[in-house]
Amino acid sequence: MGKSRRGRPARRASRLPLGRGCPETLAALSTRTAATGAVAALVAGAGGAGLAAQRRMDGGAARDGEIMRSARLLGFAPLLCLLLPLLFYHQLAFSGMIFARGDAFNYFYPYWDTRNAAYRQGELPLWTPDLFMGAPLLANPQLGSYYPPNWLTAPLRAPAAMSLSIVLHIALAGLGMVYLYRTAQSRSPLPALTAGAVYAFGGVLAAHVEQINQLQGLAWMPILFALVHRLLTRGQPRRDMPLLAAAWALQIFSGHTQTVFISGIGLLVYALARAGRGRKQLLKALLLLAGCFGLALALASSQLLPSLELMGMSNRGSGFSLQAATAFSLPPSLLGRSLLPSYDGQLFGEYVAYIGVIGLGLALLAARRRCAWLLLAGVGLALALGRHNPLYLLLGELPGFDLFRVPARFLALYSLGMAMLAGRGIELLGSVSYDRRRVLSVAGTVLLLILLTRFVLQPSPEHFFGEPGISRRGLGLWLGTWLLLLGLLVIRRRWTPWLACALVIGELLLAAQTLPDKDLAPPDVYLGQRFTISQLQALHKNEIAPGRTLSISRLYFDPGDLAALRERFDTLGMDESAQSHALDAVKKQEMLMPNQALTWGISSIDGFGGGILPSNAYTQLTSLLLPADSLRAVDGRLGERLALPDCRGACLPALQWLQVTDTRYLITDKIHDIWHEGIAYDTTLALYWQGITAGALPDYTDQARVLHSEPLADTSASIRLPDGAWLTSSDAQGLAEILRQDAGIIAISAVNSRHSSLFRQLQPAGFARLLSSDIEIYELPPGQRASLAADPVYLPDDWQSREAALELLRGGAEAIIHGAPPLPASNLAGAQVEITAYADTHVALRVKSPAATYLVLADAWYPGWTATVNGAATPVYRANVMFRAVAVPAGESPVLFQFEPRLWRAALYFGLAIWAIVGGAWLWLWRKSRNSRASN
Repeated sequence: MGKSRRGRPARRASRLPLGRGCPETLAALSTRTAATGAVAALVAGAGGAGLAAQRRMDGGAARDGEIMRSARLLGFAPLLCLLLPLLFYHQLAFSGMIFARGDAFNYFYPYWDTRNAAYRQGELPLWTPDLFMGAPLLANPQLGSYYPPNWLTAPLRAPAAMSLSIVLHIALAGLGMVYLYRTAQSRSPLPALTAGAVYAFGGVLAAHVEQINQLQGLAWMPILFALVHRLLTRGQPRRDMPLLAAAWALQIFSGHTQTVFISGIGLLVYALARAGRGRKQLLKALLLLAGCFGLALALASSQLLPSLELMGMSNRGSGFSLQAATAFSLPPSLLGRSLLPSYDGQLFGEYVAYIGVIGLGLALLAARRRCAWLLLAGVGLALALGRHNPLYLLLGELPGFDLFRVPARFLALYSLGMAMLAGRGIELLGSVSYDRRRVLSVAGTVLLLILLTRFVLQPSPEHFFGEPGISRRGLGLWLGTWLLLLGLLVIRRRWTPWLACALVIGELLLAAQTLPDKDLAPPDVYLGQRFTISQLQALHKNEIAPGRTLSISRLYFDPGDLAALRERFDTLGMDESAQSHALDAVKKQEMLMPNQALTWGISSIDGFGGGILPSNAYTQLTSLLLPADSLRAVDGRLGERLALPDCRGACLPALQWLQVTDTRYLITDKIHDIWHEGIAYDTTLALYWQGITAGALPDYTDQARVLHSEPLADTSASIRLPDGAWLTSSDAQGLAEILRQDAGIIAISAVNSRHSSLFRQLQPAGFARLLSSDIEIYELPPGQRASLAADPVYLPDDWQSREAALELLRGGAEAIIHGAPPLPASNLAGAQVEITAYADTHVALRVKSPAATYLVLADAWYPGWTATVNGAATPVYRANVMFRAVAVPAGESPVLFQFEPRLWRAALYFGLAIWAIVGGAWLWLWRKSRNSRASN
């Protein structure tokens, strides 16, 4: 689906009144580097062969424009689109190095590993208990579970799978752009190759390789435009509509919904521009486009229906406010840095849209007033400005626009439109005579942009990684490529288009050297098992339903093996930026943040959503764990929100809420621990010292040294530390007296008064420090994963009632059951609950209750979870805002929870049926058409 037959006659540009004369944008530079020289030699060599062939055919006679016709003899454009990604991304393709930063490491690696593990077992990924106290997988569109190219990566671990997918989809983007140019503009391979290179290797795609699902969706965009053009111009809608719908469905399956929306806006703009001014033509174009989109939705229903169900429960279900929807709008002060290559600091990826200085000049050369591609590029750039564009402030509250943030992503339309214009610019170099006014206009515009960017526009440093300024080298490269552009515009020879194409690719290759895909790290920063992981896996080994973890850190600590890591990174030739990202990755593995728990099968209360996860119920419940004035965790990342300096680096939740969520293990760093006179004081658990009675000191100690924030009644044994805290020395009897006072205990260490190097940091009763290295792991008093509700409060199951439930829980309510029929209160003395089996999609329990009541399981409630009690089906209700509950009778009862989402199964069967019907109908029409042509 989505591929075209290549045997039909070429469609001339004269038949396309809005397509002819449209150029493509930004690219240029750098025959100084060896890689650029290789590209130039490759393209120029192919051009030389074409010229030689033409001279043999025509006896050496050539006129202006013959170079384009001779190029048709060559089929090198698709081949180069397949080979060039290996050159641009050779490190990802061949070095074995991986991403250690951004969404690739934090989000996609864990999810892709989980998804591929399910594939290898012949299953679909359905549910995980390891993030957000339970979360759906298949319903999350960003996994791309139904996207066929992702199936090819099933045997691979996530880093290798993503690297393969990146290379393949960059090649797909280039091939799709070649197909679009040859379909909508002209069939000349060289301009098509240029257009493909500008789009595939320009800034928009290159800056989004870390967001793999966004890259996958962008790769399909040129194919969609090509199929829309066929639909509007061939007059064969019954054959072209299924192809467009299938390609659109595949883009939906790739999992980045905003890219689908942006593509739809772009296709609408193009269809309206192509239709002209006649009302009938406009209506026809709109109906055809709407019909294709409706069919695409039906084809993608197996993914869309589960995702819509999840979205209805997510924090994004009701859309964003205008302020949130316009976050990450392209600032006007960044316009030049966005549209020109950056040779200094890395610009924030969402704002990167360069196509090179030479590519930009070629695009401007081809720009004309009545040009669909120029209109598309202009619309993309205008919408990318977001809140800085008054029109977008009106659009931002409309359905569709209010569902997404980052208006800067509309730069994808700018990139595609300018790529088409740049290809047309290559054609004009070989077929249009020298026009001084046009040359001055193009060269002057590009030079003005360079000078404004360097000397006038002053962007904020917060938008850059590294140095935000423009160095002499950067300015020199801009001006050098501008001179090359000027030469190409002035010197019109048969070889000029070939040289221009080579220079475009060369400049893009040079510009790519500062992009995130060059900051790679060895694979063990993700795949290597740090000691934290080994420790927790050992603790979980004999637990049926392991207690959850909560990690709190801002990653300011240094790994214990920092020196060894630095030495190894130096050996690998990693620069300071790459080493910094690699060390952060190691620390995230050590802390199991933000989604690394999923990789290792360790249950966490936390996670990183980044889309339609977590659920709004999770955000509501976890507000109990956050400081009173904190924003709610709409995208998870509790550990970051709790890592505040006001709490000495860890604002620990009240023990009550940790037990409600069955959080058994706490992981923190040690940067706020205090050392005084060679003795360490563990300040992490300061909150839990209140109301604790003193126990016996360790045998080898005879003194307790207490760190506290308020002075004691008797300060004779106390000293004041520079940070304002008090330090008091006491024996065991005096320690009991100190604990009875409200002195704000921070930490206690037991010390041998004769040998102060012998000391032990103490923890409150019920807490145990299991590991103290560069990080600390604490075991907390156990909570209850499953319990019986003795006297629950009954509330409806809606958002307002869940907000009311939070107040009841703060007031001391033990259990709240939502939307369930009340049962009589009862004495549950002697009741027992035992979890006998625990897996991703089923939980088995044995319950013994003296009276009928509700069993509460502290796992996330979600549609699709079913339950049986004594073998009979029973409804699953919501409990305590986000957990599950079922009614159990008096006596002993086996209870089984199973995740069997019937909607998902029905959606899958419906989607498969639609694919079969559409595919069969298209095949029947194709055969009928072929037989008709054969008979004629």
